Amino acid sequence: MRFAGGTKILSLLALALAVGAVYRVFFAGAAGTAAFPASASPRISGEGRPFLWELLPGFRGRPSASSRYHMPLEGRVVQAFRENGSGVVFETGYRSPVFPIGVGWVRKVTETLERGFFVEVKHGDGTVSRYGFLGEVYVREGDFAYPDRPLGVVKARTLYLEIRRFDVAVDPLDVLAPAEKPGRGE
Repeated sequence: MRFAGGTKILSLLALALAVGAVYRVFFAGAAGTAAFPASASPRISGEGRPFLWELLPGFRGRPSASSRYHMPLEGRVVQAFRENGSGVVFETGYRSPVFPIGVGWVRKVTETLERGFFVEVKHGDGTVSRYGFLGEVYVREGDFAYPDRPLGVVKARTLYLEIRRFDVAVDPLDVLAPAEKPGRGE
């Protein structure tokens, strides 16, 4: 007796095995447990396995923990990291465009009445950058962020920028490259 759908079943089985293999290569540890549980700290480039989105076109390599990111806009610091311990505030032109500091994935977009929109971007090395005081946002959660495409514009004349590594706030001026024109490709 011959089963008419045998070829389709074999194709589906092969596809399921391939998906399982891809999952194990990118997301599972040696023991078969998830290498990146939600509670785990982000890893430094070169440790563990790559995030899937790092393999997509447009991602030009994972920056190392010591690499420097780019300025998100042209402006001057009006509140230093040491003053609030979590980020810096830049003063810039009215409704200036804000660019991500590097290639990443938009994790969160929130809005507050007093301070406008906040956008959170996760980068390939696990670094998270947070941009606040935005008046308009051009991205949505799940979008990819590229340094040559603005995330949005500032609400008035200031931008709040926070950078976190391993869930610890670091001084953005320690990881940002010296003043360059924002909006350039990587």
